[in-house]
Amino acid sequence: MTIQHFPEHFAWIPTGEQLTFSRPREAEEYFSRLFVSHELQPLEQRTALRLNARTRWFRGCGLLTLEYAVPVRISPEQLGDIFLIQLPISGESRMRVGTDEIVATPNRATLPPTDQPAVIRWNRESPHLLICLPRTAVEKVAAQLYSIPSAAGLTVAHSLDLTSPNGQKFMQSLRVFHDELEALTVRGNEVVATAALDLMIMRFLHAVDHSLAHNVPAPRDGNPNAQLSQNAVAHRFVHLLREHACEDAQISDYAERMGISTRTLQLSTASAFQRSPIKLLTMERLRVARTLLLDKTKTELSIAEIATNCGFGHLSRFSASYRQRYGETPRETRKRGSSGNILESPVN
Repeated sequence: MTIQHFPEHFAWIPTGEQLTFSRPREAEEYFSRLFVSHELQPLEQRTALRLNARTRWFRGCGLLTLEYAVPVRISPEQLGDIFLIQLPISGESRMRVGTDEIVATPNRATLPPTDQPAVIRWNRESPHLLICLPRTAVEKVAAQLYSIPSAAGLTVAHSLDLTSPNGQKFMQSLRVFHDELEALTVRGNEVVATAALDLMIMRFLHAVDHSLAHNVPAPRDGNPNAQLSQNAVAHRFVHLLREHACEDAQISDYAERMGISTRTLQLSTASAFQRSPIKLLTMERLRVARTLLLDKTKTELSIAEIATNCGFGHLSRFSASYRQRYGETPRETRKRGSSGNILESPVN
């Protein structure tokens, strides 16, 4: 099995090495170690699952070339701290998010959501290039690009048009980053590779629709902070939550700390994320709780203590909210963490 017949803008992508797994579970474990846990279901009965795979990592950013010998259904975990871009080199794949289905082709990439389930189907021998971008790196470049204090909580669309002028520039910068990554083994010049990575992320932000792309002036309320766009206010609020979500504070307290009215904050988060401030606060508290449940050094904390420390007054309400968001109970998460199945992307 070899990757052939690349479209012109993918001709620079090298093929990978052939891997064979006797059971789908082995392939799931391979990809879990590689970048993110997901369920993998071959859609044809075979004694072994064969694929071509090639990976390159730099500062938490990964370029992966993958091709399966049979059609597969992929159900990734919520990506959380990774933006994943799926580019078919040839053929197509399909991604279902809720009731929406998005078809990926060599001219249109798909981006699985970071905070909700998705089901993806790859066709037989349909090679893909996957780009894994750390959320922290993307948010840092976005804050610089839009001259705002923080881009925390950035959300992106589920597809990316590669035929648009900005999409073509993204592809050009992607190739530059790839070439610099390959040259690292010869020159070892990480400064140039880092600059190429930042440029690629910037081109990505120009090409994809995201929560900072449409800045709407916030209502003036006599405070200098009201001069920021609603989206900038919303991202600043999420940045504040990253540090203080587990404190005993109301939404009005966060708004006061930011120097804006509660109403301005509500309008801002609705514009940027289509979510209320209280929903974002709950999501951040659940994220912190999940981190503690997976932390093998925090096993002395009971689930009830973790819930309380993360700002939840009722254990039953915490458990119900947690299961709704992550598809498993807090106890199941803790069991998985204690078994050592904690997954991180490779970082060079």
